[in-house]
Amino acid sequence: MFNHILQVLPALESGGVEQGTLELAEFLSQQGHRSSVASSGGKLAQRLTEWNVAHYQLPLDRKNPIQIMRNARHLERLINEQNIDLLHVRSRAPAWSVYLASRSTGVPFISTFHGCYGHKNALKRLYNSAMLRGRACIAVSEFIEHHIRETYPWAKNVVQINRGVDTDYYTRSIQVSPSISTHATKKPAQVTTSTKGPEKPFTLLLPGRFSELKGHQLLLDAVEPITDRPLKIIFVGSSHGKEHYYQSLRERATSLSPKIEFVNGHRDLREFYHQADAVVSATRKPESFGRTMIEAQAMQCLVLAPDQGANRSIIAPELQLGLFKANDSQSLTEKITALMSIPLKNRSLMGVAARNFVQLHFQRLQMTQKTLELYQQLWQDSTTLHGR
Repeated sequence: MFNHILQVLPALESGGVEQGTLELAEFLSQQGHRSSVASSGGKLAQRLTEWNVAHYQLPLDRKNPIQIMRNARHLERLINEQNIDLLHVRSRAPAWSVYLASRSTGVPFISTFHGCYGHKNALKRLYNSAMLRGRACIAVSEFIEHHIRETYPWAKNVVQINRGVDTDYYTRSIQVSPSISTHATKKPAQVTTSTKGPEKPFTLLLPGRFSELKGHQLLLDAVEPITDRPLKIIFVGSSHGKEHYYQSLRERATSLSPKIEFVNGHRDLREFYHQADAVVSATRKPESFGRTMIEAQAMQCLVLAPDQGANRSIIAPELQLGLFKANDSQSLTEKITALMSIPLKNRSLMGVAARNFVQLHFQRLQMTQKTLELYQQLWQDSTTLHGR
């Protein structure tokens, strides 16, 4: 096995790339392997110390060609000083630095292809090609593997390893906070003459930063015509850098009949999954892997998502009636009303099927073990090649 593995990425602030890096670093440490991470730093870097994983801070978030070459020299020095014998890169600009350092030192590298990236012209495809010049390229979903093979037909050694979540962490058997601080739109109390009390609202959760790309407005458009059944909407995310957009959403919410709650800031989403009847992804562009869709299914929630990107391959067959036409509010309205009409017992059975689907295909342990197996295979190939 390789003696020292270095993961390379632009920064350690937040996001799927960063999360995958941390999960693999933790797993390698638990398995007794030496691994390190190189990035420009960020709030997540301190977590590496929990697993005795070294962090080397380099300006890897910069795309300037001169800085890319300087970073290559920094990596060459690290490789020689720290006896690094495998590089694992997760982004394009750092991939060029890794590629140059690999050629100079003879240390092999692999990559993880996390998105489609812009690829409409030859120059962009050339820039992206750094991700495909190593010993292997990990595609994070079936959708991304298909994209790579279609866009870069010359690419070799593409391996699909699905991203995963910790299903012991994302489970219904958690203690839910009895009171969650939110900013709810104020609605007058509804008068009912039923002796059974008011009908429990059907709760939709849309997790994700407050950004136009996440489709909050699309969901508001979709729920506006639904007036015959009680609905509750919960938006959870960060408005950092998007305060104007966040305020515009809150202003619009006051004119709609559903109760709409805004939770601004990073929180443990399990509490909100536990409240939700269905979790919504309304992204305007195709996603390579919808992590919240996997987390929601692990928590036995129904899901609503645009029929694009990786969604069809990561959503359990029993839940695919929640797929709607991308960027089409009417289609989303129809899917919401369809889910609301499903009897509670049937919804529960669908939730169980969804969790089983995630446990079979998208567990974090599967992802980390398969990555380690890839490392081991590369090591065996290397020793065979060099007769060691």
